[in-house]
Amino acid sequence: LGGCCCGCCGGDSGGEGGASTYVLAACFDGHRGPRASLHAASALPAAVRDAIRAGEPSPLAAAWRAVAQSYGEGGEQDGACASMALVRQDGLCEVVNCGDCRTVLCARGEGGGEGGEEAGG
Repeated sequence: LGGCCCGCCGGDSGGEGGASTYVLAACFDGHRGPRASLHAASALPAAVRDAIRAGEPSPLAAAWRAVAQSYGEGGEQDGACASMALVRQDGLCEVVNCGDCRTVLCARGEGGGEGGEEAGG
């Protein structure tokens, strides 16, 4: 698999005819300790890769559900909120928020200024 800036999830485009490059960014905030955040950080890249390969229409959302389920199966009583983005090389961006996190998307305007739009709630 190629191309992801962190080496975690570039690869098959889910049947769209060829390989795509992806960038995955995520921020986790653990509750009652770091266990849930550490689990999410280590499990999310592979779960995203699996969701892309499976042709999931929303691979980041599918991956997050799988990560949350796998953590819950361990019987832990803590958790984490998260804000995540998966950007495909053609510019398509999927954002997932869980808990009290928010994501702000910004782009440089033609005049060099920045604009932003809040995603999620």
